[in-house]
Amino acid sequence: MPSPNEKLAESLDVLEALQQDNQRVFRSDDLSRVHRERLVENGFLQEVMKGWLISSSPEARAGESTPWHASFWEFCARYCDERFGEQWHLSPEQSLFLHGERTVIPDQLVVHSPKATNNDINLLFGTTLYDLKVVEMPATAALMVRDGLRLFSPPAALVRVPESFFQLYPIETQVVMASLVDASELASASPERRPFCESRLSRQSLPPNRARRLRGRDSPRDEGRRIRCAREQSI
Repeated sequence: MPSPNEKLAESLDVLEALQQDNQRVFRSDDLSRVHRERLVENGFLQEVMKGWLISSSPEARAGESTPWHASFWEFCARYCDERFGEQWHLSPEQSLFLHGERTVIPDQLVVHSPKATNNDINLLFGTTLYDLKVVEMPATAALMVRDGLRLFSPPAALVRVPESFFQLYPIETQVVMASLVDASELASASPERRPFCESRLSRQSLPPNRARRLRGRDSPRDEGRRIRCAREQSI
């Protein structure tokens, strides 16, 4: 009869096979119940919510958030793909944060989808995922996939955020703007707003011949207000 260590080694072999390509997030049914429970009990896996697990470490102290923070974005991508297919995306603001290399884990991540139910999902360490129901998806050309996350492209995000974003996050704005070839990318991302784009690309301090500053939409939408309205409608 195999010893406890031999049984654990067998479970670790199964987990190692799942971790190919540095995968850290798993569905519960990716493993048998025996392997899953054994790995959780020994600290090699941690449950995020019913049906979902992330890699952990037996050396991690109780309450340590490092494994979760290392897996957060992968979890969000895999969970949303599983639930919404290709019918989801992050907000323009969050898209710009990620394009600007600001990867701080938000307390609440808002996911937009026509299949959403305006529901707040509790995750680990006080983080939540709010699925915000929208009428339809943006144009395909406005979106892109980066590390599994469905984001607005830099130009499409820049023409959708309110003016306050540029005042609050000038560094992230400059990083994203510097990645553009020229200001025409912004106008082409929103042809109907071309006059507004051309009149507002003038005040960002960036290298010559690069996009300078987009001051925002003529009718900025506040994401917090959209969430509150969605909640009220769902009651």
